[in-house]
Amino acid sequence: MRKRIVLTVVVLFLSMTASPALGQAVLFEEDFNAGIPGTWTTIQLGYTGDNWEPGFGFVNGTGDVYHEGFCDDGSHFRNNILLSPPIDLSSATEVLLEFDQSHAGAAGINYNAIEVSLDGGVHFELLFQLISPPNGFSQVSVDMSAFAGQRSVQLALHYKGFISNDWSVDNILVTTPWESLRNSLGGGGFEPLLVGTGPLTPLSSVTLSLTDAPLGVTTYFVVGFAQLNAPFKGGIFVPDPILILGFTTDAGDGSLVVASPWPPGFPSGITIYFQHWIPDAAGPLGYLASNGLSGTTP
Repeated sequence: MRKRIVLTVVVLFLSMTASPALGQAVLFEEDFNAGIPGTWTTIQLGYTGDNWEPGFGFVNGTGDVYHEGFCDDGSHFRNNILLSPPIDLSSATEVLLEFDQSHAGAAGINYNAIEVSLDGGVHFELLFQLISPPNGFSQVSVDMSAFAGQRSVQLALHYKGFISNDWSVDNILVTTPWESLRNSLGGGGFEPLLVGTGPLTPLSSVTLSLTDAPLGVTTYFVVGFAQLNAPFKGGIFVPDPILILGFTTDAGDGSLVVASPWPPGFPSGITIYFQHWIPDAAGPLGYLASNGLSGTTP
């Protein structure tokens, strides 16, 4: 229970004692304002007479991508994919996909979906299917956390239909509340790993878990609002510290879990940086360190 209270006190302390810069942990974004970039790929699995094309500003008045509902003569089945470039999610534990869209003739929808490919567009896995979208403008948020940790993830806008609906897509955004900043410092068979989970929304459950650390030793938990990234004891001291707290790792497995509900009233768009530093003779200069970790409030 003490560790749960400590995390709450840490966040409340930070919210009262500093004025951090606003930010957002963006892993990928595309606004299509310059058309369809060359890094995107069109794949036609059926009729080749039409495909995804640069749009007409139906979503919000700026560039977008568009698939029409009626082909050349209405008798051909379209099965077309617009595939994003690879997105690196290897540093994330939780991932959110957001995009804007506009529909016309939504009642005639056959198949509009967001799929994911992990092998360069050979195979696809359904992420989200639009079943009954409204006509006109709407926004979509989809949890992509099932693909967190993957180094090459491609998003596929997949359209199927004869005489179906018009679908326009814009402002694709892939974000994460938690991002590993790497720079761990290992030694003696240990390489401490710090992982954050939880959406960082008011009263949501938030957990900071340290594993692969020495057993039953003191660790210094460093918290800051900016990255220092300074050389220290043979490694990189990631946070610019505003608070340092001492804990003891578990004597059985070297783990440490600090968990708490996220306090209400904390500003949106704030990034907090975390890292553990552990005095230990196995380290290059007498210390081991976890990876740096950032958490950004939505």
